Amino acid sequence: MRVATLLATNERYLPHCRVAIASMLEHISAGNEYVVYVFHGGMPEKALALLRAMGREHVRVESVCVRERLRDTMRELLWYTREIYFRLMAADVLPEEDKVLYMDCDVIVREDVARLYAEDIGDALLGAYVYPGREADMNAALGTDVQAVFNSGVLLFNLRKWREIGLFERCMEVLERYPTLPCPDQDALAIVCSGRVAPLDHRWNLVTMPPNRHGLYMNGIAHMAAAVKPWTGSGDTNYALYYDVAKRLGVLPPRETPPQTWPGAWWAHRRFSGVRPAPLRAAARRAAGLACAMAAAYVPRCHRYLRHLRVRVTRRCPGECAHCEMLCPRSRGLAEIDASQLMRDLDSLFARFRVGELYLTGGEPFARPDFAAILRHVLKHSQACVVVETAGLAAPAPDVLPLLRDARVRVESHGRAVAWETPVDAGSRKAPQLRWVWADFGPLARRDCAEDELYWQTRACGANELFYADGRLFACPRMALGLESGAFPESACAFVEVRREKSAWRVERALEAMAQKRCLEACRYCLRGTTAFVPVPPEV
Repeated sequence: MRVATLLATNERYLPHCRVAIASMLEHISAGNEYVVYVFHGGMPEKALALLRAMGREHVRVESVCVRERLRDTMRELLWYTREIYFRLMAADVLPEEDKVLYMDCDVIVREDVARLYAEDIGDALLGAYVYPGREADMNAALGTDVQAVFNSGVLLFNLRKWREIGLFERCMEVLERYPTLPCPDQDALAIVCSGRVAPLDHRWNLVTMPPNRHGLYMNGIAHMAAAVKPWTGSGDTNYALYYDVAKRLGVLPPRETPPQTWPGAWWAHRRFSGVRPAPLRAAARRAAGLACAMAAAYVPRCHRYLRHLRVRVTRRCPGECAHCEMLCPRSRGLAEIDASQLMRDLDSLFARFRVGELYLTGGEPFARPDFAAILRHVLKHSQACVVVETAGLAAPAPDVLPLLRDARVRVESHGRAVAWETPVDAGSRKAPQLRWVWADFGPLARRDCAEDELYWQTRACGANELFYADGRLFACPRMALGLESGAFPESACAFVEVRREKSAWRVERALEAMAQKRCLEACRYCLRGTTAFVPVPPEV
């Protein structure tokens, strides 16, 4: 079988494009012929030679310059460069191809793409992983009749049908009509292809957003779609897949120590950028930053905003999952978390911080008999959106079901919204059961980080979210559970916790320290694999 694939890049993204291609070539089958098209808007010959050198037996890598086909409607927006529109030209630029598999440069392929290429999408214009329920928001905002909204990072193009309808020109018309589309190329495709999108299995576009706490995807295509990429930071365990390929290819990002900041640093940087001379400017910025920290500590309406906060409500779980970071088997010998103390701690937390999304996790929250009282207390005393993280190993009790109907509550299993076998109805005779969704993610494997990967993993430790357990805030659940289980002493990490007996000012400063992106020296222990803590020497 002949397998045609397509990527689009510029010179800055070329190393990551090569990593994506290299990961794909590691899983190809000898019985197939592969051609890899790389669209670009003009690159030096040296860069193009690097691409061509990736070819081998049964594999041809071909670079195609599409500069002459650029249009004024191809606007650059935020981090979206003009290269996002190159995929729309595929039918015109590749007249010899009737079908092509498109992939973004921020993907890592974990199995033979020939299996995806062989998918029969019929007369659909493209195949994609479809976001269920997202079309309503898009239709309301634009007044359109879009029937499917999808992620455009991995797409299977039916180029023969594209030529029949003139898809490229129609997308250009959409971009001209809606100049402020938030995701220009993706939204234009959704509008033009409405009703003619074939859904693909989720494993072919595993969109990973920091943090992914459940292990490494071992099949399909991992798509690092977050704003923080593997080459600019860390925080997603799947990023280790990128580092693994990048190191073998010789394009692993160089180590560096990110600059330290303080509360209000970005506001102060903009506000006092014109102050002269330089020493006065630096002093003004520092003073403004400290003032912001004081306001966050003591002025209620200026309290720090915690975007994501995870709260452990139970140590109990029926499962013994090897990939779980919560170490439930270690916690079984400990007493259950006291509900009244937990609610008092939460009240203190809500009085000091504004919380965007509050994740109630465990263990298995639904396995706790008095979980309804805890959930009801959270909804009454905070304005946060509440996410109940469940492994799907227990059904919610009857008194919990009405609370799950609240508009501020959603239930997630392994990072995805759950589906129910029966309607969530408190009056139903049959208790609703969570549909087992873990199989949708494919098999997982425990994996130790190499030293280079460990540097990038710890560099962003604590930058994405905070973990709240037993009345204290931690930079990461690994440290909280490691201390609890006696895996290492409290002095092992310089950013291990914020004690509840500290002053508001000291709490604010400690939180700021935890939010810093930092190098390996900041944390001398790391969870290597998923069940054993291994000491790591300080970085030299």
